Amino acid sequence: GHSKGFGFCSFDTPEEAEQAVENLNGFTVGDKQLYVGRFQEKNERLSEVKRKKDLKRQERLNKYQDVNLYIKNLDDTIDVERLRKEFSKFGTITSAKIMSENGRSKGFGFVCFSAPDEATKAVKEMNGRTIGSKPLYAALAQRKEERRMQRETTSRVPQHMPITPAALANATPQEQKQMLGECLFSLIQKMQPELAGKITGMLLEIDNTELLHMLESRESLKAKVEEAIAVLQAHQAKKCFAAKLVVNNSAAS
Repeated sequence: GHSKGFGFCSFDTPEEAEQAVENLNGFTVGDKQLYVGRFQEKNERLSEVKRKKDLKRQERLNKYQDVNLYIKNLDDTIDVERLRKEFSKFGTITSAKIMSENGRSKGFGFVCFSAPDEATKAVKEMNGRTIGSKPLYAALAQRKEERRMQRETTSRVPQHMPITPAALANATPQEQKQMLGECLFSLIQKMQPELAGKITGMLLEIDNTELLHMLESRESLKAKVEEAIAVLQAHQAKKCFAAKLVVNNSAAS
């Protein structure tokens, strides 16, 4: 008969078997490296394979935790190179991808940074910013389980009812901000369609308790939106003034 390339060896004591594994596993015989390990029943082997697979999956998920951004509402003209260019100013991009079908952009993609603080800064600056002809939506990408949990949490709250402190208590901090952000965005979009994304991002810096109050009180929300617009206008005016100074100084020289 022809060897199948594997076999079994029994020892008198567990200690002898452990010593054989320690000394012979990885040992080269001829041109082949031996694998020597403790015999396992099929169910045990399958459990071990599943455990290692789950561990690798978890390591992969942890690698992208808080550094991978989900970007949607992309203009059809935006390609991966443009996406990288727009986001590279916030840090080191390890990967960027735009999802497509039959060569046509599906309007969303992902940008992965090397550090969480870079990703956080990118979300703060890019969410709501108009690139091409559309305002971007940028947020930390969620795992499938997190998205499922969020859907279950939000489904327990009827759409016609406001978000309550109790509903928020059942969600993670990230889910809380996303729930509040979605409600705020829909309301702010009616007031300021062009700046809705940017203003929503600014207001999400506020404490959740005050955000809940704004959702209940349209007057309070309107006042905060007006404050945010004033801040944006002041920031824009400062940029224009600085640019004017540069031009004037250049002309003078």
